[in-house]
Amino acid sequence: MARTFETDIVITKELGETESIQWKGAPEAFPLVEDFNRKFIYNRWIICAIVAALMVAAYGIINLTMGVSIWLLIIGLLVVAYFIFLPWFDKNSVYKNCKYYITNDRVILYYGERELYSLPIKGLKVNITDAQEGCIHVELGSCVGTKAKKLRVCAFVPKKDDNGNVTGLVLYNVEDNDVLRRIFS
Repeated sequence: MARTFETDIVITKELGETESIQWKGAPEAFPLVEDFNRKFIYNRWIICAIVAALMVAAYGIINLTMGVSIWLLIIGLLVVAYFIFLPWFDKNSVYKNCKYYITNDRVILYYGERELYSLPIKGLKVNITDAQEGCIHVELGSCVGTKAKKLRVCAFVPKKDDNGNVTGLVLYNVEDNDVLRRIFS
């Protein structure tokens, strides 16, 4: 069942006089590790574990000879921990903060109830791919053809040109339905 939410007042104020919402949605629940990112995430975790072990060993050796502050090790391990937890941060950024709206004129990403990105719908390149059961990913504009392992990040960090104009968005793991498919057909 699709996640439901009230249309934010910011979106209502953003709409033009002739513009109306045709569809709205948010990402459905999805697992952290999927087939397309399993190798990437596991490799990240293995490399981080090796780096953390090397840092502890290096700290132990250097501390014996020079007496280095423990804070140096703590800061280094915190950086490694950040890289370990980055996939969770990305997943939560998509699931908790992304709301998608499609009007008769454009596609809108409302991120974190503070940032609004939009793309004109006319002439927009579209690619729809299967996601979790009953869900799809919709790649728009310059995001068409994005590798599967980068789709999550593109869902909350739209692609932009050199002038800061949005050129691509991804509607990540949204419920597949006739309205959405009709809009992009």
